[in-house]
Amino acid sequence: MGSGSYIRTSVTLPSNVIKAMATDINGCESDAVVTIETKPCCDLFLPNAFSPNGDGVNDKFGVETIGNPLSFELRIYNRFGQLLFTGNTITDKWDGTYNGKPVDMGTYYFRVYSKCTNSTENQYKGDLSLIR
Repeated sequence: MGSGSYIRTSVTLPSNVIKAMATDINGCESDAVVTIETKPCCDLFLPNAFSPNGDGVNDKFGVETIGNPLSFELRIYNRFGQLLFTGNTITDKWDGTYNGKPVDMGTYYFRVYSKCTNSTENQYKGDLSLIR
């Protein structure tokens, strides 16, 4: 963009269309329309181990995603089926404690329920290892 140029943009959601209009120093206008393809938030990554030992590396267990689900729930259970943790946002992470006390090393179980922006509902379940 040269001196005296300016650009106007607008974004239309959910279609992710961007319209840009520019005017040069001579008053000539031009525009362009760009559509940016996005993927729904359905891609979730769940690690299979974590080590809540306070070293700042893998100290909490939770979902990793670049998306933002419409609804989300993470539940952590022990081997007896006792619910130890519930998280209601993708930023909620389990720190390896129950009632404020560290739980033992071992295998724990998770369930994740999520609803994506495209209304797809997903359920994930599995086990994770807690290593101290």
